[in-house]
Amino acid sequence: MKLVKDAKRELLPDLDLVQPQTDLKQVFEIFKFHTVTRVIFVVDAQNKLLGMVDVKILLKLLASSLVKQESLTFFSEVSARTAEDIMVRRIYVKENEPLSKALQIMVETKTEDLAVVDDQEKITGSLNCFDVMSKLAQ
Repeated sequence: MKLVKDAKRELLPDLDLVQPQTDLKQVFEIFKFHTVTRVIFVVDAQNKLLGMVDVKILLKLLASSLVKQESLTFFSEVSARTAEDIMVRRIYVKENEPLSKALQIMVETKTEDLAVVDDQEKITGSLNCFDVMSKLAQ
């Protein structure tokens, strides 16, 4: 049986993890300079998963500002908010669960990226739909 821990990706703390109080300008910068990132995980001081910031949320904020033709609105709005303000609920899979469980969660929640956590719900990695497809196809 293929397990999540065999397919998960290691995290880059400066790129994949932020604290709830991290301002959105910093979150935006991470997405801007690390273009393969689609999700940033929000964790507490003990690395327990609190939620996720999906790049789609920032794109919606940007699009809303552009529709108003006020590009400055986006940056002032971003500066005044934190990761906690726009994070979505935590969607995760435990590292010792079958990879098929990760696929099931992705399908049910319509997400392409999951946090991987241990039994104490501390984040230990990430898993995306390509990781799952690749490992299940082996």
